[in-house]
Amino acid sequence: SGGGPPSRGGPRGGLPDPVPLAPVPTMADRLARLRDEEAAQKARVAAAENAERAEIGRLMETLTPQQVISILGEMQRLTLRAPEVARALLSENMQLALALQHAEFLAGMTEESPLSTEPEVRERARNVREKLWGTAQA
Repeated sequence: SGGGPPSRGGPRGGLPDPVPLAPVPTMADRLARLRDEEAAQKARVAAAENAERAEIGRLMETLTPQQVISILGEMQRLTLRAPEVARALLSENMQLALALQHAEFLAGMTEESPLSTEPEVRERARNVREKLWGTAQA
């Protein structure tokens, strides 16, 4: 074997191997990451909104038809007595607006709910509609 000192480092002769640099993200990489983050955020918001809408529906469906009609009557009285207050109340409380629309469905006043409903809830609403309003679903 040779008589010299052992070689240190690597092929660069006494210098340490360079530390690999982290890749520098390009503008396209940054835009793609921002798009992915935005899509994930939109998905989280949509999931939260769907859960909220489902909860509104479930809460309204615990009421009897008489309670639902009573709530709608109170809102109608508010609308007649103080239309600006009613308008502000509904425009500032989307959950209340959805609950009232679902109440109209449950009371048989409309054939479609703004919220997704189970088949048995649709059947119950159809029965209420037939009983209260004397109409069958088309």
